[in-house]
Amino acid sequence: MDYIKIMKTLKEEYEKNHYSVFAIRGDNRPVEAGITLEASRDWDVENDIMSEDKLSGTSGIYIDINFFYDDYLDEIDTLIKAVNFAKENYSYKNWSVIAGTNFKYGQDEDEVIIEDAKVVALI
Repeated sequence: MDYIKIMKTLKEEYEKNHYSVFAIRGDNRPVEAGITLEASRDWDVENDIMSEDKLSGTSGIYIDINFFYDDYLDEIDTLIKAVNFAKENYSYKNWSVIAGTNFKYGQDEDEVIIEDAKVVALI
């Protein structure tokens, strides 16, 4: 996996679209870069199944990267840690990076809910 290429893509998306949040997203359906994802469904903790209730956006694992500086590639370990955390804790066939401008924190560790999340890179 070319993490440097992914980081450069995220930097370009940050500058072009002024995204304020990036996250790792797992999905069993195929996804393509450039699509806007539907809102995720909430989890029914009591019955340990996905509920019919939709969240305010798409869930993902937060990537804490600062693109304000030219040395953003120094933070590549942050991307790698987020990918590894997602893959170790969730079981999906396909992985991507999603982005958006409005978000809130979710209930799971490092989870964010991104409104109108767009797929910006495939992993």
